[in-house]
Amino acid sequence: MDEQTRATAVWNRATDFMAGEVPSSAGAGDRYLVDALTVDGAIQANGVSQALETVDVPRGIEAFGWFDLTAVADLLIEAETALAADHGRPSG
Repeated sequence: MDEQTRATAVWNRATDFMAGEVPSSAGAGDRYLVDALTVDGAIQANGVSQALETVDVPRGIEAFGWFDLTAVADLLIEAETALAADHGRPSG
């Protein structure tokens, strides 16, 4: 299987998992891709502040970090901290 075919299979598997639950047998990459896509989709649909209130952002932060997308993870941490400050509660 060439790299493009393999990447497409991973992507398709992750999007299939998003429609239900990620099975316990799924690899770390599959789980992290689902978490990253969930946060990304929520941000695109409703904006950062709404996503912070409706999805498991700490899992998304961990996922983006796993993919070495630390700038995205850091941005989410900063946004989470700012939102918590706006609402007068601790972040995390």
